[in-house]
Amino acid sequence: MFSPRVNEPTYLFALRWTARLLSIGSLGFMLLFVVGEGQSWSSVRTQDVVGLVFFPFGLTLGLVLGWRRELSGGIIAVGSIALFYLVYGLAVNSAIFQGWWFLVLSIPGWLFLLYAVLRHEHWNGEIDPAAAVRK
Repeated sequence: MFSPRVNEPTYLFALRWTARLLSIGSLGFMLLFVVGEGQSWSSVRTQDVVGLVFFPFGLTLGLVLGWRRELSGGIIAVGSIALFYLVYGLAVNSAIFQGWWFLVLSIPGWLFLLYAVLRHEHWNGEIDPAAAVRK
């Protein structure tokens, strides 16, 4: 888990672990809001549930999934933030920009996507025996 994958250059190894560590930071930051607020779920308005599906739940799912499946996790994380801005921001609040913190918290998702794209370009067809056993 802590060692490079088969044929993974050092820069990809560093990128993967940077995304993972930043995802821990993003998840921890979001957890502080959930625990620190102490707000009951009964006070959430119906239209706000739409926003909650994309942020924080969609982003959390993407960042957690990104630890094992970088491409899928990155797509879900970045897609959730994009849909949060479009659906919740534009349709519900009539303003697409909801603040820049949502974009900052999605940086690990962008890094997971970048890793997946670069890993695909670098891959030479050799199969990782450890990955084959895990499936």
